[in-house]
Amino acid sequence: MIKTLLTITAAVSAFLTSATFADDTANYPNEKPAFSVAVPKGWATKRDDGSLMMGAPNAHVAVLIQHVSDVKTAAQAKAGMPALAAAAAKTFGMSGAEVVTEASEADIGEFKGVGTEYKGKDGAGEGAFWMVMAFAPDGKDYYLMTIICSDKDDKATAEARDAIVESVKAFKNDGDK
Repeated sequence: MIKTLLTITAAVSAFLTSATFADDTANYPNEKPAFSVAVPKGWATKRDDGSLMMGAPNAHVAVLIQHVSDVKTAAQAKAGMPALAAAAAKTFGMSGAEVVTEASEADIGEFKGVGTEYKGKDGAGEGAFWMVMAFAPDGKDYYLMTIICSDKDDKATAEARDAIVESVKAFKNDGDK
């Protein structure tokens, strides 16, 4: 799980400079999609190394979605939340991590999953928080959604972040009835 999160680290730093701005829906994964997620108006998106990244151009907030190949059950997802949150903290230079919400069942759009939330300081010493959620659209193949946000941009981006999480739904081909 930690390896999966660390594979996107380098891409995040250059994310907004090379991203596409959209107001649309993104399917994930790119090939053989399992689900779709709304992209808020004006937010940038980028696909890199198997991940989907979204960010608001004038705020310190990022949403990262990726496949987690080594999680196969809800129990594994829940047990892995502390390690995933710790890896996110380390990867993004967070310090002073404190649990805000213990790993528990969470609704990620149409799906039941598990999530946790931590708070601490970012690399500049400013307050920040991160949420880590795992869900399996088919009940066995897990995906990870990580949201990282500065405290100062919390209120300004809350509605968009909530809309992203609430928008996750099973992928349907145009030909599906």
